[in-house]
Amino acid sequence: MRIVSILATTGLAGAAILASLAPADEPPVSGEPVIRSVAFAGREVFPEETLLEVSGIRPGDPWLPGTGESVMRRLAAWPYLARVSPPIVTAAAGGGVHVVIQVKEHRITGSLTFEGNDALLDATLLAASGLKKGDPLRDDAAREAEDALVD
Repeated sequence: MRIVSILATTGLAGAAILASLAPADEPPVSGEPVIRSVAFAGREVFPEETLLEVSGIRPGDPWLPGTGESVMRRLAAWPYLARVSPPIVTAAAGGGVHVVIQVKEHRITGSLTFEGNDALLDATLLAASGLKKGDPLRDDAAREAEDALVD
């Protein structure tokens, strides 16, 4: 069994994050609670707008049964996130819900240098490593790149 969302009705540790978000004002047509705000705790590199797009939810959308699982599935499938925790959903004053999703981003591959190499061009080694600038740098990516260069 796995947790796909957590409902809490008490205070929220990430309240400072939520305070900076503009809440949605329109109630959902379906009678389900409306999402008033969405925050991504742990976000460092990617713009909030990008994470909203990937997650598939926005303030103003209804929070339906299964929304938490859908959001987790979409975010977990995005290769730039190393970890996604179940959404924490709290009741908003005046109705609706606040949603906070804890994420851990992968580092992004930047420039690469190869030490101890006098025989081959860095561009040749870079191509053989399989690493590309801007790609997510998973924890095992450096080891895989080294293995590719040795083979």
